[in-house]
Amino acid sequence: MIIKKLTPAFSTLSCVLLAFFLLSPNVLLSATVGKLAGKVTDQSTGESLPGANIIIEGTSFGAAADEEGDYYIINVPPGRYSVQATVIGYQTVVTTDVLISTDHTTPLNFSLSTEALEGESVTVTAERETITMDRSASIISVEASDILELPSVTDVGAFLSKQVGFDIGENREMLLRGGGVDQIEMQVDGMLLTNTAQNRPMVGMINLSSIQELNIIKGGFNAEYGNVRSGVFSVVTKTGGISEYHGSADIRVAPPQLKHGGPSLVDTTNYFLRPYFDKEVAFVGTAAGWDQDTQGQYPEWEGWNSWSQRLMEDDDPSNDQTPNQAQEMFRWHHMAEGADKIGHPHGVNRYWDVLDQYADLSLSGPVPVIGKLLGNLSFFLSLKNTSDAFALPVSRPTLDQRNAHLKLTSRISSAMKLHVEYLYGEVFTIRGGVEGGGSGGTGSAGQFVEDPRGVLYSGKFGAQSRNIFYPYNTTPMDVYRTMRGVTFDHVLSPQTHYSIRVSNINIHYWGHGDLLPMRDMTILKSFGSQGVDETPYGSSQEGYVYMNGDNQLRALGAGARDQSKSNTYQLKFDFTNQINKYNQIKAGFLYNTDDLSTNFGLFDAFDVTGNYHMVWEQNPNRLGAYLQNKLEFEGMIANFGLRVDLNNPNSMWYNSDERYSKFYRSKYRETFQDSATTLLADTEGDINISPRLGVSHPISATSKLFFNYGHFYSMPPSFDMYSIQPGGGAQGLSFIGNPSVKMPRTIAYELGFEKEFSDILVRATGYYKNVSSQTGQVSYISYDQSVDYNTVENNNYADNRGVELTIEKNFGSWVTGFFNYDYRVDTEGFVGREVYYEDPRMQLLYGLQNPYQERPLARPVAHGNVRVMSPSNWGPIIGSINPLGGVSVSLLMRYKAGRWETWDPLDEKVQDNIQWKGETYFDMRLEKRTQIGGSSLVTFVDIDNVFNLQHVAQQGFGPGNDSRYYLSSLHLPMYDDEDMHNSGLPSVPESYSGTPQQYWGEIEYNDKPGDIKSDDKPYIDMPNRDLFTYLYPRYVRFGLSFYF
Repeated sequence: MIIKKLTPAFSTLSCVLLAFFLLSPNVLLSATVGKLAGKVTDQSTGESLPGANIIIEGTSFGAAADEEGDYYIINVPPGRYSVQATVIGYQTVVTTDVLISTDHTTPLNFSLSTEALEGESVTVTAERETITMDRSASIISVEASDILELPSVTDVGAFLSKQVGFDIGENREMLLRGGGVDQIEMQVDGMLLTNTAQNRPMVGMINLSSIQELNIIKGGFNAEYGNVRSGVFSVVTKTGGISEYHGSADIRVAPPQLKHGGPSLVDTTNYFLRPYFDKEVAFVGTAAGWDQDTQGQYPEWEGWNSWSQRLMEDDDPSNDQTPNQAQEMFRWHHMAEGADKIGHPHGVNRYWDVLDQYADLSLSGPVPVIGKLLGNLSFFLSLKNTSDAFALPVSRPTLDQRNAHLKLTSRISSAMKLHVEYLYGEVFTIRGGVEGGGSGGTGSAGQFVEDPRGVLYSGKFGAQSRNIFYPYNTTPMDVYRTMRGVTFDHVLSPQTHYSIRVSNINIHYWGHGDLLPMRDMTILKSFGSQGVDETPYGSSQEGYVYMNGDNQLRALGAGARDQSKSNTYQLKFDFTNQINKYNQIKAGFLYNTDDLSTNFGLFDAFDVTGNYHMVWEQNPNRLGAYLQNKLEFEGMIANFGLRVDLNNPNSMWYNSDERYSKFYRSKYRETFQDSATTLLADTEGDINISPRLGVSHPISATSKLFFNYGHFYSMPPSFDMYSIQPGGGAQGLSFIGNPSVKMPRTIAYELGFEKEFSDILVRATGYYKNVSSQTGQVSYISYDQSVDYNTVENNNYADNRGVELTIEKNFGSWVTGFFNYDYRVDTEGFVGREVYYEDPRMQLLYGLQNPYQERPLARPVAHGNVRVMSPSNWGPIIGSINPLGGVSVSLLMRYKAGRWETWDPLDEKVQDNIQWKGETYFDMRLEKRTQIGGSSLVTFVDIDNVFNLQHVAQQGFGPGNDSRYYLSSLHLPMYDDEDMHNSGLPSVPESYSGTPQQYWGEIEYNDKPGDIKSDDKPYIDMPNRDLFTYLYPRYVRFGLSFYF
């Protein structure tokens, strides 16, 4: 049992900070509201109009202009508004479509005329704000309509992946400016939406229909943001109105289609099955029926004649089969094409023959009957349901997700507002690591596949896998996530406002073999002397089964179990005071406490050598406080602040002075936590102070320069802090966490320039991130190696530096679009040792591993989008229909430079010396918008990879020398060398009749890794695993949306 202990420093500082912010009367804008400011002048003279009344129509927000005609209105929720300016003796002006954004001062000036009769009004449309002058950081701020206009975007994550600065790492995880997802914080309406056990934003819980505004902050985080080093995702959700009902329905379906290239897994012509069914070789063997080139592309097979002969000639009559019977039983076991025709009850194995479905519905408005009695209570409700077929057969046919979002808003008075919010999500998927698009680190609890295509990258379908044809070795996983929150907003005066937020996040994982269907062991059919049940369907008690010598079928049920839970409570207080029109001060604090309960392990019923069970409970907590000042002048806007973060592990832990204790040995493997209590000692908390600075300098009305700097900290994953993992077999502990690790730190700098050219915005940004004290694993090994485990220390570092270029045309009647380009170089490594030996001699032999540093290699990323649309009233009207109006075509380009790889055929000790060709894809949307009264109907089709471009994937290479043969067949520039020719490179096709020297003298050396076999390049030896050579075939989805 582990004892919890609150450090005295944490207790004392918590009280001091809480008292300071609760008792300070005069310092102390919420993170989810904006500000409106401007000047009111006389149109003819340009003189200011003191006392002018500015009212945001339909709200209680308003202000009066001061002696210089200036006004400001704070605490305005994001959205589009009509704003009215009135002065006695002047014409009233109403400006419509005024966009208010989070943490932004929207400029809106009024010029009033005395020429019209008093009381008359004129309505104008607000000018589009291309450059947000008061923002001193890289922020992407979009409304829901901006998200929905992009092709193939069904969730927030898909939208993020198309923005500049975002990338996918080698382990298929999202990166933002080189930082992982554990360095990102997500908020919804100012409340936490992050899995604190893993420090991961839960982007999948937000429905697109819920979004009013999405802000993506990539650097220069103000002091109000803590536990973040790479990015903040801030979502402001919609609020129901008090007088009208609004709703939406977004329905999408995708017809059945393969989600990988090549033939299907059950096609008897694919890499895995062809040797067993091809008429030329199935019965006589690959050596007898195919030429050498063809043999090299498939697994070796002896032939059913030889197989049957061995069965007939052995001493066991129970396995006798003719060649045809053996082949048909093989078809049965693999559920290959035709299995249904020979009687297999699950033989129609068309795993792709599933209709992908998506539905996102919303409804909002006043609560009927009792709404007016409860402060004009309104509601917003959003429901989402998706079902997508996995790209390959696993223990579940589809990945299903259901989300619900309910938001109740009560206007207690003109100065007080109460929001009650509830988000709920269910995911029915399979357990998987990060290489499968999942959540959580390797070996930790909470891993699950979130992308149905993610299984293409999983070890289950890797080159060395023997489970490819057995779907049920993957553990089904149910994930239940809930966020509950209450927000109280109180306007004390036109200058002062505070918000109190209390939220709770509850997550429960249920990954268990009990979710698998059980196999009926009744014999259904006999093939010769051998009978078969409904294998390979369901979980069985057979353990390892190698069917007919085929290494691709190992029937072993899923052994992973995960019943982990986490429960997080957070209290936030934000206070804003607009001291004057130039100066705004914000301050606040948050308190966060976690209840982490991990119950995770491997329970294999047959191969018990790798089994383990990991159980622990911890209750860490942290406190953060900030003070921030914003100065707004015509030639400079500055944000500067200070933040304090306190991390309390709230635990006693195993003394780091006893690294080689006997308790780490196999004897105490199952009883370690009860036996090793004598090792327990106090853990150390962590206190960090973070200065923040951001400056925006408007150079002109159409350009600005901005700079920001800051220190940023984030929590390490709880797995690194608290895990206690037994090893397999006779091993003792294999991993023990370290709750005393410090919060990793990033010192970041950013310099940017924005310029508007007519209606085109150009933004260039450079950044540098100095990352230190990141966690990394180290090993401790005793004299006799009976103690051999890993733990975590702050021994990793990284440098991320890059340049981002963005060109946007966001407004236009016919054409809009954008282009972004991201060039980033990452350097990373570790300091000190990675292995510590108790034996001094081994310690000296091993030596220090410092310095170690990876070679920085850039892989630029680019996105481009062009949307051509016709105005809604354009073209002829036929009846009441305008067939040519509201039609648009949107084309989205995605590019990423190719991966670097080491190819050293001459053993010259080179590293990362070849780069694969970059990957480019185009997605398209065809859309028609139709207005029906006050409603809008949208029909569309999304086409991923519309041109069906093909790029060689690493997953396509089979075991052995497959990759080597491919690279040897290319005519690479490096091969134009005598030493390369002497080593036989490039390889000479078998069909070539001349000598190798003649061949090398005739060819051109202009190939690149990634080139594919074609009429122009028939000599290329393509990867063998044809299912995985191309992973992104064309994919079509149809949709219909309705808004009222």
